[in-house]
Amino acid sequence: MTDCRKQPWDPRLAPLLKRCAEIRDLNAALAVLGWDQQVYMPSGAAAGRAQQLETLTVIVHGKSTDPAYADLVREAAAMDFEPDSDEAALVRRLERDLRKKQAVPAELAGRLARQNGETQAAWEAAYAASDFRLCADSLKKLLALQREYADCFPEAGSRYDAMLDDYEEGLTSETLDKIVPPLKQGLETLLAEIMAKPAPDDSFLHLDYDADAQLAFCRRLTEAMGFDYTHGRLDLSTHPFTTDFGLDDVRITTRVRRNEPANCIFSCIHECGHAMYQQGIARKYAGTPLSDGASLAFHESQSRFWENILGRSPEFWRNFYPDLVRTFPANLKNVPLEAFLKAVNLVQPSFIRTESDEVTYNLHIILRVELEQALIEDKISVDDLPAVWNDTFERYFGIRPANDREGVLQDVHWYSGGVGYFPTYMLGNLIGAMLKERLFADGLPETPHDALSVLRDRIYRFGAKYAPSDFLRRLTGSAVPDPAPFLRYLREKHLGEAK
Repeated sequence: MTDCRKQPWDPRLAPLLKRCAEIRDLNAALAVLGWDQQVYMPSGAAAGRAQQLETLTVIVHGKSTDPAYADLVREAAAMDFEPDSDEAALVRRLERDLRKKQAVPAELAGRLARQNGETQAAWEAAYAASDFRLCADSLKKLLALQREYADCFPEAGSRYDAMLDDYEEGLTSETLDKIVPPLKQGLETLLAEIMAKPAPDDSFLHLDYDADAQLAFCRRLTEAMGFDYTHGRLDLSTHPFTTDFGLDDVRITTRVRRNEPANCIFSCIHECGHAMYQQGIARKYAGTPLSDGASLAFHESQSRFWENILGRSPEFWRNFYPDLVRTFPANLKNVPLEAFLKAVNLVQPSFIRTESDEVTYNLHIILRVELEQALIEDKISVDDLPAVWNDTFERYFGIRPANDREGVLQDVHWYSGGVGYFPTYMLGNLIGAMLKERLFADGLPETPHDALSVLRDRIYRFGAKYAPSDFLRRLTGSAVPDPAPFLRYLREKHLGEAK
């Protein structure tokens, strides 16, 4: 693996870089345990895995906060680096991470890691049985610990603000309160206009598609998009996700349903967007916190850009539809590309977020943001969560989940400790549209390779060098995600309205 200690950093940082690499290696080991839990681990190993996660988390926390390491960070902060240098960016990130780690007791970090593992295992069982009651008590314990964690940051405006900042630096409820209302109103208006038009036929996407053939096609597809399989894998999991154990080992997962090939295909495209971002980060940053994306919202901007803006476009499918037809000739040989594109861009209220269209998707997110904020602020009880979910969902979409798997159990995030994560999906959609207007103003590239080249040059290689608001300003001129470009993109695509 590329080692930051062998890269051209200021030599004064050598002791600090050595400690950074050690901490990153331990975090990679934690990531391996988390990946295995969702992909291969037998269900009976859940308790032992939770203990392992706690043990390693306490070790990582100790190494991330010990006085000698803190002294190295403070010494680096006093050095005379150019403001826009990699060294200055690294120090800024390390100071932020150190402050956050020092605010949390090691034993609390360990208990949280253990409970995350236990609650995720409980969710797996509850999801399989479509019975929220099987994980409710475990979720209560996890949320109690998360409130305790949030209270370690009294300078945050609220508990929810403390959680938001973990996933998107500087994000607050106040910022969301400015973004959500115009976005929600614009989406509801747009949805009503689209639903008044005849819906395209998508029945051919609900025939029988061999599972192994789906996976084989998705591997060819993601490889052609630019995912490097010599430094990555594609596996199956209950909920699709991407993780990495360093820049040389990036893993993606998907799920397969025989009568829903679009689920597998677009999950793979989405996760491949995440993975190619990680694989495109400058090798110099390996072993340091700069080897992440600029933020979770930036990461989601890339997964959602690849999945929807590019991945459901004529430009994209002109490259891959012939292979899809050859793979499933009985189902698709009489379906022209135009009909396929209309089907995969169908707008229609549905229950499952990860399978929803790009118009209704953010309404799914807004629902989750409202509920998780109320949960972490202790304004709704866990026992009431399924009913509140169903009532809110029916109010937003006009349809009501028939069971817990269609409703409150469909996402793993809350059950793996991810309260505060969901807004990054929404912001990612907005950032993706802003980037489309700036980076691809003359039209989408004809090949994925051309798109990837632009994104690597303008976004991926910088990793986490810039704070997200600064990076967004550098790329688009605005430091705050703006709903307007996203709404313009949707109206042009789905209603044919010129910008």
